[in-house]
Amino acid sequence: MAKAEILAPCGGFDSLTAALRCGADAVYFGAGEFNARRAASNFDDKALREAARLCRLYGTRWHLTLNTLVSDEELPRCRSLLARVCRLSADALILQDLGVLRLVRAMCPRNGAARFHADECRNEGGSAAFAGTRIFTCGSAARAY
Repeated sequence: MAKAEILAPCGGFDSLTAALRCGADAVYFGAGEFNARRAASNFDDKALREAARLCRLYGTRWHLTLNTLVSDEELPRCRSLLARVCRLSADALILQDLGVLRLVRAMCPRNGAARFHADECRNEGGSAAFAGTRIFTCGSAARAY
């Protein structure tokens, strides 16, 4: 039987440190404007670097939420955030916009084995974006490994 994983949501640095101290296997949080966790304090650039460092120190995987639709006007800012996330080597990305998935694949080729959780990937076109990956569907979401 597979061991259950504790995946803790972290709306800010206080909840991140609490999750790490309590032994979470993985955490997820947002950075910048491209996540659906707008009510959370989220992580600025400095806090994102520190969060990644602490997660590595504790042996905890970290997942970054980029789960909003990105407009053409927002693409340069999204690319900038993705460049920082690629350098920090997030363990997984939680995405909604399949265009962002394409950006990740183009910008972070060494992270090709990273896990993706894509919201609302229900149709053939959406699933085709995950070519070469295994898709696991549960309710309204698909997981690609």
